[in-house]
Amino acid sequence: MASMNLQGDISFKDKFFLKEKSNIVVSNYLKLLQCYWVRPNTVHLFVENLDDFTFYCIPVKIVYRGHDPEFYRLEGKTNVTDSYREFDWKRFERSKILFFADKDYDDFLGKERVIAFNFFYTKFYSIENYLVNESTFRAILAYLFTKMDNDIVEKLVTKFNIAHKLFQQKLKALTRIILIHREKDGHLELDSLKMSELMLIDNLEYFEKKLISKYNYNKLKRDPAVNASVKALLRKDTISEIMVKNCGGQEGLVTFSKIMRKDAQLNNCDDPHCYIRGKYAMWFLMGMINSIEKAIETIYELEKRVSDQINPMPRKRAQITETLIFDLLSPKINVPADVYQFLLRNYKSIHEND
Repeated sequence: MASMNLQGDISFKDKFFLKEKSNIVVSNYLKLLQCYWVRPNTVHLFVENLDDFTFYCIPVKIVYRGHDPEFYRLEGKTNVTDSYREFDWKRFERSKILFFADKDYDDFLGKERVIAFNFFYTKFYSIENYLVNESTFRAILAYLFTKMDNDIVEKLVTKFNIAHKLFQQKLKALTRIILIHREKDGHLELDSLKMSELMLIDNLEYFEKKLISKYNYNKLKRDPAVNASVKALLRKDTISEIMVKNCGGQEGLVTFSKIMRKDAQLNNCDDPHCYIRGKYAMWFLMGMINSIEKAIETIYELEKRVSDQINPMPRKRAQITETLIFDLLSPKINVPADVYQFLLRNYKSIHEND
């Protein structure tokens, strides 16, 4: 393909500006133009945010052998899709320019999506969901904690799986209400919904907060004779009330018939991660990580195990924060099958005539 400079592509740039596209969309397109033809062995990857770079980097390097990855951070799915739609694909090789976006609730709400060979949507709600499973939990125990006996590992994994199943069941009920608001284009500030208002994670166990009347709630909260741990598991607001109060939800929108309709829709999903919001799934994972040591201590206490210099009690090697979770775990997990197949299909498209 003949090389092309920026000046030779001025009309395309003008179209961006005339349509008042995001400055991020424009700047990243211009960045690509500067190297697309002069660096033919580069694969260009348009992603939503920095976490996507960390998540997709290793799979790209595994599959796209002989190619250098160049990432373009678009800061949001809308900018990723806008970028794709503005390309003149007669002039670019699709499989050298890949786009990655989270599925979110798009399929449940019937939102239009880009259907293209080089555009990838996550199978699950978002990339975070790929990290919340037994395999990742085992990797956490192996890489982020000092050596522990296999029987302790299996006990911790069992507790994780039990808590995870309970968490998924609760998130199904929550998702029904979210979708009812979203299908009417209702705006919800979902970041304002804190999982700690509905549940707690402690000792690798899931605890759902009990809904009681506002009168009893206030009475028990003021009662000095009631244990603090009991008070921590009480709530006075329903999920719908929390949505209205904290997230800007519409009062009276949720009805029984709507809940049943959404329940039937969610029952068609093979995996709850397809509808559990990624940030909520990550909250669960961090809660699990932060309670592993307590669960180990409980095992030692109940089984009267002795911790000594020869067989010390397993401990966390370092403190783990949510901002570092992708950096720490992405290299430790297997490449998700849907990501691998997407990359392999495009890689073969480039080299089919080799």
